[in-house]
Amino acid sequence: MSIGTYKIASWCDQCPYDVSIMKAQQLQWQKKVLEIFHKNFSSPNDYKRQLQTNRKQDNTLVTSIDLEISKMFEEDCSNNSSFNGKNYFFLSEENFSALSAKQINFPALILDPIDGTRELAEGIPECALSCAILNTPELADKSAWAWIFNPFTGFNLSSEELFCPPIKHFEHDFLGLVSRSEWQKGLFDRCKIKERATLSPRGSIAFKLGLLAAGSADFVLSYQPKKLWDIAAGTFLCTQRGISFYEQGVRVHSLDRLHYSPPLVWCREDLLYLFD
Repeated sequence: MSIGTYKIASWCDQCPYDVSIMKAQQLQWQKKVLEIFHKNFSSPNDYKRQLQTNRKQDNTLVTSIDLEISKMFEEDCSNNSSFNGKNYFFLSEENFSALSAKQINFPALILDPIDGTRELAEGIPECALSCAILNTPELADKSAWAWIFNPFTGFNLSSEELFCPPIKHFEHDFLGLVSRSEWQKGLFDRCKIKERATLSPRGSIAFKLGLLAAGSADFVLSYQPKKLWDIAAGTFLCTQRGISFYEQGVRVHSLDRLHYSPPLVWCREDLLYLFD
């Protein structure tokens, strides 16, 4: 799609779905998620009592919001099992039956109901819903649809948004987003990248990748392992905007595994020299 002399990047041009249906589905999910949030945060001074929290088998935190959103998506995925005539494998952080599967099947709907559960439990607005609908795991697949939504702030980025690719970038004063928990653990104390760029701690990885894809930073760096549901939507949104994903210094071309090992970097190819 072109406007004047500019090429407008559009996922819609490659999309095998009915874009109006996808947008309507996104708005429906967004409304339901906000209803769940409003129900659990109806009394701001007493939200910790309203928000039910538990520990999963791996001792990680889970809230009633995570479970309710996951259930809502799973029901929609089974009751409305085709956006383009295909049945979708449903993979959610809270879907234990799918997690026990040895292999991810495609096409798939990959969901983290709320990435950044610690922030959610404290009412801190640095968490996000992360959803990816994938026909294949290949990052080059133009039909991939991804969505990141922060219910606290309204930050909202999805594949069907039109954008004009930038003509050039600054060649200095780089900004990188890193994990608050990794920062507090001192994982960046001896990091050489600190000599070349400003590092800014933020909440969940999905939220950081959404900010990166939206142009609010130059790279995201993590020294902790990540799961597929943490990074799927954000990685596809970044890829659609010319930002690559690197695992242990090697560019990743396919999200066909559940686990990804650090160091993990998302950046433009011309910024790789920062991590030498």
